[in-house]
Amino acid sequence: LRVKVVHLSNLFAYIASQRIGGQNSDRGSSMTSGAQLAKTIGICPEKDMPYPDPVRYPRWARSRQERARRLNAVKHESAPYQIRMCSRIRSYDEWLTYLGSGQGAVDVGIKWGVTVRNGEITRWRPGGGGHAVVVSEYSRRRTNGRPWPKMRNSHGRSWGNNGVAEMPPSMWDDMLAHPYTVCLGMSEMPAIRPRDLSWLEANPFVPNNPKGARCWVPGGGGR
Repeated sequence: LRVKVVHLSNLFAYIASQRIGGQNSDRGSSMTSGAQLAKTIGICPEKDMPYPDPVRYPRWARSRQERARRLNAVKHESAPYQIRMCSRIRSYDEWLTYLGSGQGAVDVGIKWGVTVRNGEITRWRPGGGGHAVVVSEYSRRRTNGRPWPKMRNSHGRSWGNNGVAEMPPSMWDDMLAHPYTVCLGMSEMPAIRPRDLSWLEANPFVPNNPKGARCWVPGGGGR
């Protein structure tokens, strides 16, 4: 099995989501705009719109006409990298269930204000501005049977433990309950739905099984 990893453009995601949200300055963008972008347009590969070196907000992004021209130029390259589903997550149990389904990542927008020591978030005071993180995994550490969520941040490898810090489940409960928190499960997989399937007509153990044929199942008799 060979897996090809494609790095998507952070710059395109930032500028294009700002355009959806009606922003044209380096003041962040919203989770809802980013989710709308990923679902309706997609995000182009990094090679098609890399960040300037050194990293800075590009001058062309401040011009609506030039911004539209550059974003439209890579719209075709973005289409293959759309997500199919975006689910709002509102509780710890919903978060854990979503991770267990294996459908995709969990992106979170929160009011910032965390204290990290030795790879653990020891305090959260939502007094700062908005910040986006990823909470798509958990550690082996448990409290009352509940695993500790792991937060992956964008503040470099010096933050937490190589850019990742774990937190108590109760703190994650508080974050999800906060009115300014937006937690989204985003996936390129279609929504899971039950299939219409007649077990009698499509039983894989009995080829060409006609409806009403006698089928034996473990522990039971009859059809």
